[in-house]
Amino acid sequence: MPQPASRPFARGSVSLGLHPESALPADRQIETLRCQAVQAEQAGFDGVTLSEHHNGFPGYLPQPLLACSWILEATRSVWSGPAPTVLTVRAARLFAEELAWTAARFPGRLGAVFAPGYARTDFEFLEVPFDDRGQRFERKLITLTALLGLGGSAQPSDDAALAAWPNCDAPLLVAVNSGTGVRRAAALGLGMMFPGGEDPARLGQFARRYRELGGTGPIVWTRSVWLGEPPAAAIEEWGRRYQSAAAMGMRQRSGFSAALLAGHHEDVARCLAEEQRIVSADAVNIRVHLPGVVPEQIGEMIGRIGEDVLPRLITRGW
Repeated sequence: MPQPASRPFARGSVSLGLHPESALPADRQIETLRCQAVQAEQAGFDGVTLSEHHNGFPGYLPQPLLACSWILEATRSVWSGPAPTVLTVRAARLFAEELAWTAARFPGRLGAVFAPGYARTDFEFLEVPFDDRGQRFERKLITLTALLGLGGSAQPSDDAALAAWPNCDAPLLVAVNSGTGVRRAAALGLGMMFPGGEDPARLGQFARRYRELGGTGPIVWTRSVWLGEPPAAAIEEWGRRYQSAAAMGMRQRSGFSAALLAGHHEDVARCLAEEQRIVSADAVNIRVHLPGVVPEQIGEMIGRIGEDVLPRLITRGW
């Protein structure tokens, strides 16, 4: 079996966060994602990730771990994983088993990021309580990490895949956008993934605090980019979609602090490298999805980033 190009979320790695084209029939969405994952592998990305929303939320899937297994079957060396998946709407023990068996099938090619969720519509559709999700998220994280044999509260298991997890080299992270999230990640021995659209200086403060608290996991930063001039209407819809999904009082409701990074490939590469140093991120997860942009354009963008941006990141000491 081909070996992964790098450990999932390894220092210096660049992964691509894919989004399905929701206007397509389900079978074509799947095939398009698989094709784009192959394109990403050929372009030089280290990994390919998917994210979670429910009830047809545009650009997302309800079962990202399952879909990542389709990507891993279609590719040879890139790693994959849900980044993030909404653990709060799932049974922690069941999801631990699903992770462990997926890792057994694709050794060295799986990582995962967990989030509490922010879109009330996801919870309403699944008939899961929304308001106490923070407390439930922490409880589920503790249960899941114990079953996977991580930390001081490890629970022995008769399940072969669960028992093998500590040796499978599959990093686990949590989505972080607050001081509470930083403390949680450090305490549980998990890495951190920062959301897109946030001020790099603010994220850098979180990264430094995480290391001060003894956090040793990977720090991953999400950044949406576009080479050239992006469609103005697509940018407006892109921001509106996330604002309207967020519950009142949540940070996402106020919109993005850092706009889409767009322009000439040399400028994009330079800005990515500069922002990475400010964030103190080990790795970056690049997104190229915009509403209304057809899959053919996304495929072209993947190739252009691989040819014109990734090599320049390496030369800038990424």
